[in-house]
Amino acid sequence: MSRFAGLRPLGFLNRPHAACAAVLILWGAGWGTSSPPAAHTPVTQVDPILATPDYWLDKPAVVQVEAADFYQLWNICRSVAHDRFFQIDREDYREGLLTTQPLVSKQWWELWRRDVVTVHGIEESTLATIRRTIRFQLTEEPGGRFRVEPKVLVERFASAERRLTAITEYHAAFSGPRPFGSAETDQGLAYPLDYWYAIGRDNDLEKDLAAAIERRLHG
Repeated sequence: MSRFAGLRPLGFLNRPHAACAAVLILWGAGWGTSSPPAAHTPVTQVDPILATPDYWLDKPAVVQVEAADFYQLWNICRSVAHDRFFQIDREDYREGLLTTQPLVSKQWWELWRRDVVTVHGIEESTLATIRRTIRFQLTEEPGGRFRVEPKVLVERFASAERRLTAITEYHAAFSGPRPFGSAETDQGLAYPLDYWYAIGRDNDLEKDLAAAIERRLHG
């Protein structure tokens, strides 16, 4: 005798009308149908302020160095920046502000350069055009000592696609001026064809600069 002989099938399955009603109930509850996907915010829709230098430079410094002599500290900051091939752009003694010109970041084969100190940073600047700018802010502390806070702004280069309508335009595509217009339109807003936008701060380079300043002060 089969071991299932003593089992009785569910009663409603023997009734066609009841079985159809059960299927309709489950269908109405959403079984067997795919609900439309929930609306999500596009990943490209971000706050424009995140692409501005002021947004990142206004964030607090992650490291600072103190010294007793303002001019010694100032000159060391200059020297540390030069060691990494940065050129000084602005020197404001009254405001205690020392900044460099933007420097296109190193790629993986440029082993002699020290403007990028992490593997991730080197990978990023190898795959895209990235530049960094150093900003040293010096302030006087109570008691006559001075503090410097290094900040490093990281920016990415963006370039709109160039339309080629003839083979003769190929050689001048990336070496000459744009043949059409001066801006592109996206969602009703006009953007330049080539521009830099901020993507963050390089906290690792900031710490490395602070460590180099410390060594110069106490070396």
